[in-house]
Amino acid sequence: DRWTKAVSAKDADRVMELYTEDVVAYDVVPPLRYIGKAAYRADYQQFFSQYDSDLHVETRDLHVGASGELGYASGLQMISGTLKHGQKSGMWVRFTSLYRKINGKWLDFHDHVSVPVEIESGKALLDLKP
Repeated sequence: DRWTKAVSAKDADRVMELYTEDVVAYDVVPPLRYIGKAAYRADYQQFFSQYDSDLHVETRDLHVGASGELGYASGLQMISGTLKHGQKSGMWVRFTSLYRKINGKWLDFHDHVSVPVEIESGKALLDLKP
């Protein structure tokens, strides 16, 4: 799909073509939320800048649906690659994206990305696999 290809190529311009101007996003990195395309673009650019090579995206348990002008996608996703200092990086996350059909085109207006947390320690569980 277009998002996977754009993220794999670390192309923030192509990624942002898929979002509404007023997108609201909750990512696994601070701040608590991103409001608007400019803020979310900065998040993607910062993420991409940490990697030396193109990224690999794997999606599992994808669920999609639509009714009228609203749609959704949810599932599990692994984004992996080699960081600038040579370390391999990758973790499975949970995602939900909400879409609105605008002028015949589906655009993402809400993203939520998360990882499970161990309640007692407060630590993210980054090594879980589907």
